[in-house]
Amino acid sequence: WKNLAELVTLECDGKDITPKLKELRVHAIVFLNIPSYGGGTHPWNKSGGQYEPNTDDGLIEVVGLTTYQLPLLQAGGHGTCIAQCRSAKIITSKTIPMQVDGEACKVKPSIIEMSLLNKAVMLAKKKPGRTNVQ
Repeated sequence: WKNLAELVTLECDGKDITPKLKELRVHAIVFLNIPSYGGGTHPWNKSGGQYEPNTDDGLIEVVGLTTYQLPLLQAGGHGTCIAQCRSAKIITSKTIPMQVDGEACKVKPSIIEMSLLNKAVMLAKKKPGRTNVQ
C-alpha cells in the first residue's frame, strides 16, 4: 500500500515505531509468530533481529516490506526487521486492505492489538540429534 506509514501508527511494546516505518518507506507490514510466511518464505533477516524467530519464544516478529522486497521473498530474499515484541498495536486512519491468516479483507479505521494469548504443548516425533523435543 503506497504511503502506508502515513495511514497507520505502529506501537511495539508501547514504543512508537511509526517513524521507522516512514524512514524505510514500507508498503506492507507482516506480523509473524512463526519463522515462515506466504508459502514457506522466510522474511525475517536473521542478522537484523535481536533473537532468531522461534515459535515458542513469546515474541512477535514485525517485518516491513517494500514493493521491491515482496517478490524477492520467493527467491530467498528478506524484508526489513522492524521489531521483535511481546505486544503490537496498529492504528489505521483509513480503510486499508489486510490479510489475516492468509484471508484478504478490508479493514475500516481501527485499533488492532496483538499479543500471544495461549501456549500449548505439542507432540512431535523425536528426530536424531534433537535433544530439546519432549
